[in-house]
Amino acid sequence: MKIKLRPAYFALFFGIIALVFAAEGIFCKHLQYDFAFVGYGGTFKYHDLKILGIPIYWFMLLCGFAITFPMSILRCEKYGFIKLKGVVYPVILLVITYIGAKLLYIIEQSIAGQTVKLELSGVSMFGACYAVLLLTPVIAKITKENVWKLYDFYSPLSVMLLTATRSGCFFNGCCGAITIWKDSTPIILPVQLMEVVCDLLILEQCFSIERKYPYGGFAYPVCMFSYSICRFLLEFLRNTPKNIIFISNGQLFSIIAVIFSIILLQINKKINPIQQNHSRKQKR
Repeated sequence: MKIKLRPAYFALFFGIIALVFAAEGIFCKHLQYDFAFVGYGGTFKYHDLKILGIPIYWFMLLCGFAITFPMSILRCEKYGFIKLKGVVYPVILLVITYIGAKLLYIIEQSIAGQTVKLELSGVSMFGACYAVLLLTPVIAKITKENVWKLYDFYSPLSVMLLTATRSGCFFNGCCGAITIWKDSTPIILPVQLMEVVCDLLILEQCFSIERKYPYGGFAYPVCMFSYSICRFLLEFLRNTPKNIIFISNGQLFSIIAVIFSIILLQINKKINPIQQNHSRKQKR
């Protein structure tokens, strides 16, 4: 009996871990946790962790990047791509997502009047989402592929990078939750792991859409919509400033992404030849 490694199973696993660490923060005495690795408020405390000499945040991102290669190559035949594109597309994706995430971070910091240092760290996740949305048509034109097919192809790879990056946040101790006080004890929920769970469920959604509506161009806008909703809700638990009409930058970007995803779905229905052919077959 074969057991498929589905993202939903990993989501359940990370969900259990999140509950364990949330329970640690709520029920254990402050700084007297069962797990030595747990720190302030029941979350992972900040460690200057390195694996193979690589800081844990970047190591997790590289792990996610490595996983995108088999995800890409194994799906090439289904999409009619040559194997070379299965190798090149993940590299292009990593470059454009990082540049997009970095640019949006720089814009955020500049608007807030903060000094921006030219370093690798410091990214804004929605910058990556917007970059894929805007640059995929350019990549499709250069590589002579159908843009809607490429959107679908990139969707699970993009979500995989998001998942790995947020896992890095958890181990790195950044992007934490708000502090909740219980009997003078600070409690911080593992909001990073909560987002990892959401990302993995969205990845499951990606593969489901791919099976049911191959090349329909649905995957990216639907997944961007789902991610935006999850992120909007989780931002209420994060310690980000809520200074834009009582919402954070992440929530504002979530709203913008929802609008973009709806617009992309409408455009897809009107001009995607693959989707139009699929609709005709269903009517028959």
